[in-house]
This record gives sequence, structure tokens and C-alpha cells, in this order.
Amino acid sequence: MNRELRGSIYIALAGVSWSTTGIFAKNLLDNGLTSIEVSFIRLFLGAFFFLVYFIFGKTHLFRIDKKGLILTFFMGVITQGVFNLVFFSSVDLIGVINATVLLYLAPLFLTIFSVTIFKEKLTVLKSAGVLLSIVGSILALTGAVFDFQELSVIGVGYGVMAGLGYALVSVFGKFGLQKYHAKTLIFYNSLFGMAFILPLVNIGDLAMKINSPVVVSCSLGLGIFAVVLAYLFYFEGISSGIDLSKVGVLSMIELIFAVTLSVVFVNEELSLVKVFGLSLILVAIYLINKKVNRAPSIH
Repeated sequence: MNRELRGSIYIALAGVSWSTTGIFAKNLLDNGLTSIEVSFIRLFLGAFFFLVYFIFGKTHLFRIDKKGLILTFFMGVITQGVFNLVFFSSVDLIGVINATVLLYLAPLFLTIFSVTIFKEKLTVLKSAGVLLSIVGSILALTGAVFDFQELSVIGVGYGVMAGLGYALVSVFGKFGLQKYHAKTLIFYNSLFGMAFILPLVNIGDLAMKINSPVVVSCSLGLGIFAVVLAYLFYFEGISSGIDLSKVGVLSMIELIFAVTLSVVFVNEELSLVKVFGLSLILVAIYLINKKVNRAPSIH
């Protein structure tokens, strides 16, 4: 299996893992937790699982230099702390499907970053794929009914911010993986993100809310699937040298799974127009994968 195909598979697996985020979060929000508390739980458990893993035989993964700490500090605050706050707030205000759809402004941001920062080529197919992904996201969000009184403007704004944060994961990650192990990056990202949110959390109140099997299981799922597995797959994928713009559209598999899970488990509505929007996103995935020049490998 060549590096690019392997990278594509890892990115797809990351998307599947991330697709569970909204479902776990929605259940926690419906059980009385706030978006701040859900963000804290996700990052705390992500950092905790890696801490335990490092302690039992992988202590060398704790090692990181000053530049690495600075990188993971900004990465943790922006792509973990702020991202989780705005994404879960968006889920709370406009629902899982709409919040997840807005993440997929990320390919637009990623294409800008990949061309301006990493000097990747902007091909016709890549441009068409990004354009279709944006149109598909708009249709999936609105159902072609542009009555924005039905949507929370603040919730939409949070969703757009989440899309930017999602795109920045790849930018920071591509720099960080040149020197640091993926597990080291994830651990310190989660740690700094958790520290950023900690002052906003009343630990006593949160502890009292973790009082049912649903809350416990959803909290564990949020930590294991939406942090540990998702980021391991994601960083393994982008370390293969795959183009950042391709990463952005490939990971849109998350949207398809997230929408399906939302319809099945949280009974959110999905019209034919929204299905058409999701279909455009699948076409975008095909176009981006049809022919792409490989980016330089990162070891």
C-alpha cells in the first residue's frame, strides 16, 4: 500500500471517529451539562488516556522542547480549547447536523492555507471539489430555505469559527509532525486546551452531573473516539505527505456519518434538499481524490 493511499485511509478513519462527537455531546447537553463542561470532559479524558499510556512504558513521549511547548500551547488553546467551546455551543444552538455541516467551511480555509503557506498547487479538480463541498454544505445547512430567522445567528457564527479551528489542526499538525511524535502533540494539545477551559468550569457542579450510565458512557466515548482515536488516525494521515486540501475534503466523511448518526439516534430531520447537499460533498471527495499531486513527505 503506497503512502498516499494509506494516508487517505487514516484520514477517512479519523472522520468516522470524529463523526461520533456531536452525538455524544448532544446526549451530554440533553442531560444537563453545559457546552463548557462538555468541552472540558473531552479534553480532560483525552489528556488522561494519553497520560496513562505514557506512564506505562512510553515515558519518552513526554519529552518535548521549548519550541514544541510553544507550538502545542497555541495549538491546544486554538484548535482544542476555543474549537471545543464554539463547536459544542453551536451544537447546542443549531443542532448536530447544522453544526457539523458548518465545519466544512474548513476545506475553503485549508485550500487558502495550503496554497499560501505550503505552496501546494491549486488544480482545477481541487478547486471544483472545494467549491462543491461549500455549495453542498450550504444546501445541507439550509435545505435551500434561506430563512435565517429559523437559525441562531450566534450558533452559525460559532460553527464558522469551528470550521476555521478545524482547518488549523492540519496547519499546526503539519508543522509539528516534522519534529514531534503524534501522540506527544495530542497529549500536550489536550493538556493546554483543558487548562484553557478549566477556569470556566465549576468542578463540583460537574462532578454532581456525572451521575448516570448515559453521562458516563457518553463522556468516555467523547474521550476515546472523538480525541484519542480521531487524532491518532488524523495525524498519521497527514504525516504521510498527503495534500492539506485533500485532507480537508477526505475528512468530510465525518459529515456523512455524523448526519446519519444524528438522524438515527437524535431524530434530527433531513430533507431531500439536504440529502442532495450531502451528495455534492461526496462528489467533492471523488474529485479531490481523482488526481492529486503528492505533497512532500513528513517523517
